[in-house]
Amino acid sequence: MLIVSHRQSRLTDAAIRRVIHVEIIPQIVGDSPSKVVDEMSICSGEARVDIAVINGKLHGFEIKSEADTLARLDGQVSAYNQIFDTMTIICGENHLDSIKEIVPHWWGIYTAKVSFGAVQLTRIRFAELNQEVSNRALAQLLWKPELIQLLNQAGIKKGVSSKPCRELWEIVSSTFATPVLQTKVRELLKIRACWRLDSQRM
Repeated sequence: MLIVSHRQSRLTDAAIRRVIHVEIIPQIVGDSPSKVVDEMSICSGEARVDIAVINGKLHGFEIKSEADTLARLDGQVSAYNQIFDTMTIICGENHLDSIKEIVPHWWGIYTAKVSFGAVQLTRIRFAELNQEVSNRALAQLLWKPELIQLLNQAGIKKGVSSKPCRELWEIVSSTFATPVLQTKVRELLKIRACWRLDSQRM
């Protein structure tokens, strides 16, 4: 249980993030090989999810503390829906009614508040499986060497190394069936050594 200062009147994103790492993520990870990524960029940089957990599924977590606004949430929902197998939002109680109206029915919802000096999470509903993942958005999670590796494995080698990522995304998204691409993307993300945005993505 995360203890907060008695002087803290509102929960911050950072405090909620810490309790997600301590209380929720271990239940998802268990004994499975997993990678946890904070601030993961998706949809070619159009959005950034607060926490992603990568194992047999792609799990996303978005935080909306009491001090946050929901101005960007519609756009974030559109982006996250293309990527994540499950999606959970953790919010201040002041946002709950609005969030229920904005996020899809398959998103999980928790509220966060300070109770007796500790952060308390309350599950409002369980996350369900997303049925509308986008192949192109999945392909956009990969860097150029990873895209080339996938295509080489599929026997597509001629000319791919000279193509820009935007063309490789299209080739990858049309080459693999969605369940196959989901598995391959997850495996590549789990073994990625460096998550810095650099020239590998070009």
